Amino acid sequence: MNEFTYDITPGLTLFGLRYTLAGLVFRIASPQVAEIWGTDGRTAEHYAVTMTETTIGVSGHYVGNFDNVPDIGAGRYKTAIATQAGGSPANSDLPAIAYGEIEWNGSTEIYHADEAALATHHGLLGTHVNTLVSHDLNMRNVVDPIKVVTDLLDGMIIEDSAGNQFTIAALQNAPTAEMDADELAIAMKAITGITEGGTWTWEKIMKIMTAWTAGNWRVKATDSNTQELLDAEDGTTVILEQTLTRSPSAGNDYRKITVKI
Repeated sequence: MNEFTYDITPGLTLFGLRYTLAGLVFRIASPQVAEIWGTDGRTAEHYAVTMTETTIGVSGHYVGNFDNVPDIGAGRYKTAIATQAGGSPANSDLPAIAYGEIEWNGSTEIYHADEAALATHHGLLGTHVNTLVSHDLNMRNVVDPIKVVTDLLDGMIIEDSAGNQFTIAALQNAPTAEMDADELAIAMKAITGITEGGTWTWEKIMKIMTAWTAGNWRVKATDSNTQELLDAEDGTTVILEQTLTRSPSAGNDYRKITVKI
């Protein structure tokens, strides 16, 4: 329906014409036989398909049905649109003002996308596909290294009753890794071989190390050969004593350290 369409000045009278590819024109009467124009004295009024100006949308839009009976078989046909000057279509209304082609399946028009447009869309689609492939490769280049790091971290974390903790290897390979104080103590003791028990607790080790680094030294009041190392925090608690031998000899202590805490 409305296979004939044309936009032109409003208020005109238009009609359509239908031709075979060989140039025969279809009559409008049933059966719509295709014949040489003017057979048996027939004129434009015997071939003209009525077109009407629609009231939908903009004015000046004319439509008409290609197969008005219908009984035109499937095939490809040529079309023409002419302006009617008088009360009925006449040969003098020709030549036509517009021409076209239609592919007909016997009951309706077959629509084909423009081949050039299809080629363009195909090219654009290929470009988009290539872009997607490129993005996929770029994403893989990002994701794969992340997976490698994730797998490495999985191998560096152990789980015990206290929760997830870094392994010794993790601490050695990533000494700046974030962990809480308990995890750090466990990892450090595991690395150095220091264990809790007796007087050598982790707290004791840290007190000695801190005092040695930042504490004050003084001569022991009862022995001038002995120096006392004071707690860096309170400045009074004796952390350790070191006694120096005035005349050291082979095999004897030159400096003796005595832990006082």
